[in-house]
Amino acid sequence: MITRCSIPDVLLFAPVRHGDERGYFAETFNQKMSEAGRLPVFVQDNESLSRQAGTLRGLHLQLPPFAQAKLVRCVAGALLDVAVDVRPGSPTYGQHVSQELSAANGLVLYIPAGFAHGFRTRAPDTLISYKVDRPYSAQHELGLRGMIRRWGLSGVRGAERDVGQGPGQSRAYRRHRPAWRVCVGSAAAIGAGRDERRRDLRAALDAPASIWSPVWGSLCGAVGDWGTSRWTSFRRSCRARWSRLWPVSTAALPKQFHRLLSDKPMIVETVERFRGASDGCSFLQPIVVAGAGHRDIIAGQFAEAGVCPLATILEPVGRNTAAAAAAAALVAQEKAPGAKVLLLPSDHVIADPAAFRAAIGLARDHVEQSIITFGISPSEPETGLGYIRRGDAIGDGVFEIASFTEKPDRAAAERFLASGEYSWNSGMFLFAPEVLLAEFEVHQPEMLALVRAALAAADADGDEVRLDAGAFGRIAGQPLDIAIMERTSRGAVIPCSIGWADVGCWSEYWRLADKDALGNATRGTVTLSDVSNALVHSGDGVRVSVCGLSDVVVIATGDSVLVLPRARAQDVRELVAGA
Repeated sequence: MITRCSIPDVLLFAPVRHGDERGYFAETFNQKMSEAGRLPVFVQDNESLSRQAGTLRGLHLQLPPFAQAKLVRCVAGALLDVAVDVRPGSPTYGQHVSQELSAANGLVLYIPAGFAHGFRTRAPDTLISYKVDRPYSAQHELGLRGMIRRWGLSGVRGAERDVGQGPGQSRAYRRHRPAWRVCVGSAAAIGAGRDERRRDLRAALDAPASIWSPVWGSLCGAVGDWGTSRWTSFRRSCRARWSRLWPVSTAALPKQFHRLLSDKPMIVETVERFRGASDGCSFLQPIVVAGAGHRDIIAGQFAEAGVCPLATILEPVGRNTAAAAAAAALVAQEKAPGAKVLLLPSDHVIADPAAFRAAIGLARDHVEQSIITFGISPSEPETGLGYIRRGDAIGDGVFEIASFTEKPDRAAAERFLASGEYSWNSGMFLFAPEVLLAEFEVHQPEMLALVRAALAAADADGDEVRLDAGAFGRIAGQPLDIAIMERTSRGAVIPCSIGWADVGCWSEYWRLADKDALGNATRGTVTLSDVSNALVHSGDGVRVSVCGLSDVVVIATGDSVLVLPRARAQDVRELVAGA
């Protein structure tokens, strides 16, 4: 028998049991059930044993393309199972179904993709068995801290995700157990206030246009004004050039959210370079500028790192760094009057943060008059980066900008390197908001007016600002370099050597990674035989074995495999574009 629950897409199956004095027999799943319920094809069976009554597991949610439908039953013991509809545009968005499943009642619950799922056991030694139509992917799993907060569950603090599902995650689960007990143990409260608060995960699961658009930004800190009583604010923005590190980096989960060269996501590493007081500077918590589709990913990673953003600006669509910089400057004026703003990509490596802070110190006498960029002293004739030619000196280590050149050919790059007058364009900027906004008024008045309109009509909720899609969507996206820096007379450059890299492709990743005696850089479950100077990366529990190759890149994730010569790492972009 099939029963549709209060949310019609959630189905409850009651298999017929045939019993006698010995016990019973029941078909817990068959083709008729699948056809009658129009169920997907399941690819994996899972079991979860909870020793103690009252154990919490969930809520869990996986993003596309790993969003899971589940068929759940209780094999031993009893539990309260909860499914929350977080599908964008669903007429039951924010509503939940709660159902007791037990070995005694034998019920089977079908939960479609797009639902957050969790349960609380009601008996010791409870065993749950469930089918899924997509494999587990840690990189696509989201916590529901934002949902819990928005739905008004009292007493919930610091809960980001129940990570009791995978290896090595039980410590985090124990840390968050009290919060999840409130969430699942009080199932009725999950629906409370849903009519007023329906946006909890809409950003994380938004329409494809939001997920697949470029993502800008994240981060701001504030730094003391070099010994005076005034405070300056630093902001960092990130650009998701995700395709060059495919298949690990994707549009839904670009590289700044991955743990590539350390055990921390790149976005968190960027924040932690500028936390607290250091080198005469003290930093505020970050202001985040991000694509709306990545709101919960950022919230989760920041919560794990103990980062509480001063503000979060959510873009409905990506419109490049100029619009992001203007929005950052306007919000900085409101949140930290008198602040200076540092715009930094959050997907870069800086091996020598102290040297970078020293370079920032050189700007103290010039930031009130100039928009300053940081040029990287080139080590080779790189053709994949832009170059800045410095002009006359205007201070100690600070120069006028003579010209910009975008990605020169090899011959030009060799000339630039030999001249000693050029730096790589890092895309990092330091400015006073009033200075940058004055240049927008001169050179990009229409863009600035639309950014102001998007902020004025924004949906503000505490420290979160969702820019108005109508106004922001009309902006013609441009990089800050082209929109302002190539036009202004107030640009300056500080050349510096800070151990900088943008990890722009797999060959760069190999160069930066730790290697064995044969020059191999590996990550994950990897076996090598007669291999040298290779990069081999496995994820999502995939085992990769390589034999008899050299100078190759082998990347395997749960659903994709990439193999190519290391010298052709830049060709990944063409592969992704043609996919």
